[in-house]
Amino acid sequence: MLKQATLLLILITGGWACASMARPLAFITNQSADNVSVIDTQTFDVIARIDVGHRPAGIVTSHDGRYVYVSNPESQEITVIDTASLAAVRSIPLGEGPLAIDISP
Repeated sequence: MLKQATLLLILITGGWACASMARPLAFITNQSADNVSVIDTQTFDVIARIDVGHRPAGIVTSHDGRYVYVSNPESQEITVIDTASLAAVRSIPLGEGPLAIDISP
């Protein structure tokens, strides 16, 4: 029961990959570790940790589920994660530290 309640909180506050993926995944920022944990929501296992910028905060999934975008306020950048390879594929530098993040079509 605790795992399910924790996962629900994670899904509300973290990133959620599209249901069209082979398995439903949750992407969770870890500010003190400068990475993102990828959790298989069927088994509750952490299946990957992806290094991103400094102190990741906000996270959002693209509408098609192909990418996850992570705001890194202290390194003043957005990290782009490919959900198929579970790897950071791009860093987008910004002039100021981004915190919250959203996406539109």
